[in-house]
Amino acid sequence: MAKITATINDLSGLGQSSLCAIIPILSVMGIQACPLPTAVLSSQTDGYHDYAFLDMSPLWAKYMAHWQKEAPPFACIYSGFLGSVGQIEMIRQFIADFARKDTLIIVDPVLGDNGKLYDTMNEKMVQAMRSLITQAHVITPNYTEMCLLSSRQYNSSPDIAWLKEEMLALSALGPKVVVVTSIPAEDKKTTLTAIYDSYTKEYSFISTQLLPAHYPGSGDIFCAVLVGGLLNDLAVVPSVKKAADFVYEAINLSLKQNRPFREGVALEQALPLLYKK
Repeated sequence: MAKITATINDLSGLGQSSLCAIIPILSVMGIQACPLPTAVLSSQTDGYHDYAFLDMSPLWAKYMAHWQKEAPPFACIYSGFLGSVGQIEMIRQFIADFARKDTLIIVDPVLGDNGKLYDTMNEKMVQAMRSLITQAHVITPNYTEMCLLSSRQYNSSPDIAWLKEEMLALSALGPKVVVVTSIPAEDKKTTLTAIYDSYTKEYSFISTQLLPAHYPGSGDIFCAVLVGGLLNDLAVVPSVKKAADFVYEAINLSLKQNRPFREGVALEQALPLLYKK
């Protein structure tokens, strides 16, 4: 029987992001994704204008009441993009109601990128997200989000010692594993993914060639593959490596196709790569 994850994220009609990317990735990896939509958008927000946006919070009370009667046990609760600050407390309650002792809780604190907040985010969401990550076993901020959560100024040339201090500080808030993506490397030719595992007290760094592209939804794709790896009993570092490698290959494939950035990666063509051992 497949493991099941409660997947809390938005649904964007255009662009390979959020639930449109997460559900097929988890399915290919043998995981059943049960979506709880935080918002419905006509498109992802990067590169599109005048998109429609609907906060799905009013549906949540009935949604969760039904799930309390009918939902199977969740192996994982995985949250990403949120539609409003009020959903933070709703997710905390969801965790209280649905998490078992062995349920893996993963929070992708979607707040911003490239040194700034996303259009739909604000400082209140940053503050609220700091409270949510205290309940997670694993968090996956990108480098910008790490700076926002740590109240640190964005530095385009971070050094390793400083990164270690910041990851340790975030872990002290509650998360057992901190994975930071999209860290600018000193050589400007690679990007780093950093891992701190409080179970082993070890830091790990994965270097990936920097490609000349910024495809929205890459963070969702990374986290989905990481979730799939962990639920398939891969250790933390191999799961992160699998996720980083898949994102790289998906972006590289999309560049070869001259795919417009705002449309996200060519996910359908990239999915077979997840079958490789």
